[in-house]
Amino acid sequence: RNLLCQHATTSGLRIEGTGSVLENNTVRETYGQGLHVHYCTSCVVRGNRITTFPNEGASENEPYQTDGIVVYDSSDTLVEGNWIKLTNQYGPAHIDGIQSYFSSTSYHNITVRYNYVENTKAQLSNSQGIYLENLYGDVKVVGNIVLVLQGNQAVVSGYGSNFRSYIIGNTIKCGGYRCLWVKDNPDPVIKNNLVWQTGSNYTIQVENWAGTASNIDNNLSYAPNSSAPLGFGSGGIS
Repeated sequence: RNLLCQHATTSGLRIEGTGSVLENNTVRETYGQGLHVHYCTSCVVRGNRITTFPNEGASENEPYQTDGIVVYDSSDTLVEGNWIKLTNQYGPAHIDGIQSYFSSTSYHNITVRYNYVENTKAQLSNSQGIYLENLYGDVKVVGNIVLVLQGNQAVVSGYGSNFRSYIIGNTIKCGGYRCLWVKDNPDPVIKNNLVWQTGSNYTIQVENWAGTASNIDNNLSYAPNSSAPLGFGSGGIS
């Protein structure tokens, strides 16, 4: 708790084990991830502040931070109340605000809630806000504020049918291809989200959907420059 970590040569802070906590720390200008959670059970990442190297424009060549918070191969993880602002423009960098990936069914369940994530990287690829893939169990994305004005996706939950997404009460603003993308998730719950697309593409896209229509409800979608802001694949939803 309450640590300042700056210019770490890999990740700023890393936790493993059972019941570990990263809370109220400031991590800035690291060469790798800001916070790294790996092989953790019932671990908590709460109230941390994470920033990258200052934005020096298109010619920037500072060492780059790959992601703000990553959660790999962990179970029952809580990521809440963190403040993440990624401004580094280094082209090769893979910069996501919060990223998670599980390699097998041994790992399951993650809750990402009440975080502020801003990613200003001026490239479409490799610059998302919340990027969650290949997961198991319950995946809950609740009450976050996400701002990604140019990256391909602002919020992603997908690439696997062995988990259920609960995406509820988020405020998302994007200018890339999709603000919210849910893929290969058989019956996601997508409710009470406010989504603003400043570009010409999707506010919400759900692919390979075969769920219950009532589980996608009460979302406010604003896309004044898009002719088709909502996409539900072959799901048949009206």
